[in-house]
Amino acid sequence: MEVLPKDIIRTWILPHLSQSPTGRPSRVDPVELLEVLLYKLKTGCQWRYLPVKQFFTGAMLTWQGGYARFNKWRKEGSWKTMWLNVLRHNKHLLDCSSVQLDGSHTPAKNGGAAVGYQGRKKARTTTALFLADNQGQPLACATPQAGNHHDSYRLAVLFEELCVLLEAAGIPVAGLFVNADSAFDTTELRQACCP
Repeated sequence: MEVLPKDIIRTWILPHLSQSPTGRPSRVDPVELLEVLLYKLKTGCQWRYLPVKQFFTGAMLTWQGGYARFNKWRKEGSWKTMWLNVLRHNKHLLDCSSVQLDGSHTPAKNGGAAVGYQGRKKARTTTALFLADNQGQPLACATPQAGNHHDSYRLAVLFEELCVLLEAAGIPVAGLFVNADSAFDTTELRQACCP
């Protein structure tokens, strides 16, 4: 049940995630822990249903331990650091002849930091804006917003956030052709694209 090969996890992900502040080595194999977390992110299964026994060959973490590590790395920005590093080192593989801007309203049944009722979905949702290259490879995701807002809510601010992430990854934004549906065709976005 391999999500990513172990050598990719060791090379591209593990070096950017903080280790124990005490300097003690982890009880569990960090690569196996990352396999569990990547499985959760890929499948979207609930934390409590993570099949941890299938991933650990030695010492094992419970789903609560996996969540605690994931959340710690999220709070300190390790995931973002890792993502920017992967983009920076692989930007030559991206097709930035055009970048795609789109949003997603995702049901947030258990709440969250940015949740609002979305009538079209008949649910409380969170909205996020994404940028992808011309082949659909994800490049950046803006801070999630409450789902009760339209697609162009805070568009200039969120688009600027996406551009800052691209620049941090060494992907120049000057001259990029942005492709988006008509919901994003606003004066605010046009001004943000052509200052």
